[in-house]
Amino acid sequence: MAGCSAHRTRTALGWTLMVADPRLALDVMRKATKDGHGGAVLLEGTNEKGKPTIDQALADAKLLRTAASSLRRLRIRLWLWADRVT
Repeated sequence: MAGCSAHRTRTALGWTLMVADPRLALDVMRKATKDGHGGAVLLEGTNEKGKPTIDQALADAKLLRTAASSLRRLRIRLWLWADRVT
């Protein structure tokens, strides 16, 4: 899978689960805005048609709803997964 790498880990399972965190992504964008980088273009260097700035993305109510919904679903799935492997 592109962008993925495997590393040995010292956990009881012998591996680590990594997931994208929508809350962390928003936090990083909010910090960028606070630090004066809100005009930076997201998705630069991609073939995406719409390339909003950080400020535009943070002002997008649909994006914020989607991030909140994704975070809720992620937490549920991780809770269910953890219940099975512990």
